[in-house]
Amino acid sequence: MLTRVAGAHDRRKFVQEEAMPVAIDLSAQEQEQFRRSHRWGAALKAGLIGGAIIWLFPSGNPWTAFMSPSGAFIMGRPVSMDPSITMFSAQAIPAHLGHFVVAMLYALILLAPVYRLRAGKAIFAGVLGGAVWYAINFAVFRIAAPQFTGPYEFNVALAHILFGGIAAGCIRGFLRPPQTLDSTQPNPGPRYARNNR
Repeated sequence: MLTRVAGAHDRRKFVQEEAMPVAIDLSAQEQEQFRRSHRWGAALKAGLIGGAIIWLFPSGNPWTAFMSPSGAFIMGRPVSMDPSITMFSAQAIPAHLGHFVVAMLYALILLAPVYRLRAGKAIFAGVLGGAVWYAINFAVFRIAAPQFTGPYEFNVALAHILFGGIAAGCIRGFLRPPQTLDSTQPNPGPRYARNNR
């Protein structure tokens, strides 16, 4: 009796396993269509995520995050020399808004080189892009506002490089096409595993 019940249970389990849909990849055309339709949203979301991390750690690392002369900064660079302005003071809000705007613009620019790269190469391209952005940032501030350049340049460069790598990785993650479930064909996984033991 117990053997019969156990056999019936195994048959029901086998039917359930056979009825499970199969996860399959989209076609090459569908994958390209997905990436094209999601690329702008992916870049904006990546910019917000990378910008939020640099906003929390403006020096590019948690150890020297708050050693800048002011709590008002854009992409790691202080834009005020007033030490009374803290990160959470009302006077720092315009700088914080500017920081996130710059982060999203950076991510939109970064979208072009990383769009067709694999994750590892995309992150490397993002790191290189961050270094280039820092060089341009330093040159502009050195000419237009030299008072905002100083001994903390290493931290500003680190913030740009970290943002580039994070944003590039996020863009590639958001552009990864999802799989679709195909219920018209049986799932061979459980049966294949049993037959090959």
